[in-house]
Amino acid sequence: MEKVLQYLPHFIVGLGVWTALNGVLHEIFVLLSDHAKQYDRNLLRLLVDGLILMFAGTIMIFLFSGLKNGARIFFIIGLICSITMVIYCALIWPFLPAFIIAILHLISIFLLSYSLITKS
Repeated sequence: MEKVLQYLPHFIVGLGVWTALNGVLHEIFVLLSDHAKQYDRNLLRLLVDGLILMFAGTIMIFLFSGLKNGARIFFIIGLICSITMVIYCALIWPFLPAFIIAILHLISIFLLSYSLITKS
């Protein structure tokens, strides 16, 4: 397990890039769809969904150096971010079952939690 945890910062950055790019793609497809023809509550909600993904992904990208140095607060921030993304995926599940992003964030929750427990 130590070998896996050695690559944890890289996994978190990769997950952050994946999440942020999903947010960018979400915004592009929303703006290219019929939803963008009228500025209303539904369009705003869809744009905020993409913004949530981009924001969470960006936070996870910036955790790299702190995770590499073993700073506990960065593990906690990553854990909060991943938990939030799993909750977000659960909320949008009826409309868009996001299997891959949910599974990846569940893996990160497990790895970050395990790292926090073993480093204590």
